[in-house]
Amino acid sequence: METAIIEMNKVMITDVYAHIVDEVISSLEIADEQISGGKFENVLFENVTFSNCTIQASAFIKTKFIDCKFINCNFSFSKFKSCNLIACMFENCNFCITNSLNSNFLSCRFQDSEWKHGAFRNNELVECDLDEETLHHIEIDGENTKTLSDLEAFPLCAIPEMQLVA
Repeated sequence: METAIIEMNKVMITDVYAHIVDEVISSLEIADEQISGGKFENVLFENVTFSNCTIQASAFIKTKFIDCKFINCNFSFSKFKSCNLIACMFENCNFCITNSLNSNFLSCRFQDSEWKHGAFRNNELVECDLDEETLHHIEIDGENTKTLSDLEAFPLCAIPEMQLVA
């Protein structure tokens, strides 16, 4: 099996399990890579573009993504726990069996992305843009709640002074 290696500030990620803690990864383009089974804890990704990547069975814990782009990426079986995603773009991404808990999405854009069979609890989406294809998987359920197809409900809040998760 070929191992994909990405150099990031002296950190190596391979398709073998990696645990990365307290790192800053910025101004990087990552294309056609597979990141599987990784654990990213308290990592800051800033101005990073992922294109045609498979990021599956990975865990993001207290991780921040600022001005990141994800194009044609597969997040199947991944988890986002207490993360902040700010001004990120997701284009043609697959979130099959992806779980998110206590995460904040601020000014994110979702285009042609598919959400299926995951759990979303206590997340906030503030000033996010979801296109028609992405909205195809969303059903309105009451005034302040949206339900993604086959997903548990999560609150949709539009609070300008949103508290970011530490």
